[in-house]
Parts: sequence; C-alpha cells; structure tokens
Amino acid sequence: MFSPWPVLDTILGIGYVVDQLGEEDRELASSSIRLLLLWLFLFIFIVCLLLWIELVVIQTFKYLTKISVQIADIEVYRSVYFIDNNSEGKNSKKNNSDWSSIWL
Repeated sequence: MFSPWPVLDTILGIGYVVDQLGEEDRELASSSIRLLLLWLFLFIFIVCLLLWIELVVIQTFKYLTKISVQIADIEVYRSVYFIDNNSEGKNSKKNNSDWSSIWL
C-alpha cells in the first residue's frame, strides 16, 4: 500500500508505516495518534472557550456602556431641568419684586 504523504503517515503513524511496524510499535503509534487527537481537541476547546468569554465580555461591556450612557443622559436631563426651574424661579421672583415696586 503506497501513501502519497509518507512524512505525514510517519508522523501520525498510519497507513503504510503501520503495516511495517511490529506490535509494540503499532501500539505506540496508536497511542501517539490518540495523544495528538487529545491535544487537538483540547486546543480547539480552549480556543472556543476563549472566544466565548471574549464575546461575553464584549457584550457585557456594550451593555454596561449603554446603561451608563442612559444614566448620564438622565442626569444631564435632570440637571438641565433643575437649572431651568431654578432660573425660572429666580426670574419670577425678580418679576414679582419689580411689580411690587411699581405698585408701591
């Protein structure tokens, strides 16, 4: 049996190379394949976990930013509203005092 990728087969321990190995070497090649697949699965799992964590962190940051912007808008609105009310109150007091001086 001829393999088009003998180097890859040697690394993975499959195909033509496995046919020429002894029993102990076949077990070693088999365990090497299992170990390689385990590391591959672990790597993929860690990458997916990190991407998921990053997604959660980014979404949480966007949500918190949105909330803080809304709170800031409310505070700005309140401060402007109170400033307007206070300025109207002062103006009305001035107007009242002006009217009172006229009537005297």
